[in-house]
Amino acid sequence: YCLMNDKNYQAAESFLLEAQAFDINDTSCARAWSIYQNLLGTVELKLNKTAEAERYYQLALQNDLLAAQGGPESADVARDFGYLAALYQKQGKLADADKLLSQALEMDRQILGDFALETKAMEANVIAFNTSQQRYKENEWLYKQAIRKAKNRQTPDDVLIERINRLASFYIERNDYSHAEEQLAKAFKVSQDMAFYSKPTIANLDKLGDHYLSQSDYTKAAKQYERGYLLVDDRYSFNSDKALRLDKFTKLYIAQKDFVKAAETARTALWIRRKNYAPSPEIQRNEAEYLALLKQTNGRD
Repeated sequence: YCLMNDKNYQAAESFLLEAQAFDINDTSCARAWSIYQNLLGTVELKLNKTAEAERYYQLALQNDLLAAQGGPESADVARDFGYLAALYQKQGKLADADKLLSQALEMDRQILGDFALETKAMEANVIAFNTSQQRYKENEWLYKQAIRKAKNRQTPDDVLIERINRLASFYIERNDYSHAEEQLAKAFKVSQDMAFYSKPTIANLDKLGDHYLSQSDYTKAAKQYERGYLLVDDRYSFNSDKALRLDKFTKLYIAQKDFVKAAETARTALWIRRKNYAPSPEIQRNEAEYLALLKQTNGRD
């Protein structure tokens, strides 16, 4: 593991070959050997030995099928499918990769459930594959399906907020700002109803607000910034979060040439930073901005 982390794959290969050679015929250790073989497959793939990588991934799959008593009723089998799918994608066997990823995701959903970390990771792999093939409609459907399942939980929670934000981010990346705004309005409402401090929601509201600001749509920009400001909760956030929120309004007011309001928000942000933090480049930047705005407002130093 240390050698792999250091990207010394040639040396890692030797140790893994030695490790998996111990009692290789002991079928009671099938799962342990599959771990070694998957690692070997990953190392061989890094060394561009695709034939060897496939051989070890197939051996891992065989061992996990054996451990599953002859049927693909194991999350380990789903993991093996994921490794093979990544290899096939690199080899250009896209149909094979697509099929294995779909099977792996369905296995994880059935065995581990929709909200397990492994299921979430496999879903991310499917989304990444779809993105590489420009299959955006399929991804949109996956995001919406994930939201529907999160809504069916007994109590709405941060899982629902996270999934709504994933769809909102998808729309932002696609420059589909109207649909992004629709999803973020939902994320904002759920966050407020739960009194939940959601950094992803705030980050996406900032992105959307920045877009509207670049388009000189000040009303929509202000709406997004205001929502972000309302989600800052004293129980979970830091004073720096409040200062950053005020920075957004400062930029908005400067764009509107309302230098009086801009000076007020810059001054409040500066007061928060001076009160809570030691001298820093961030405070110096805030000071310079505030002094420039005072000069702009008063016409003098």
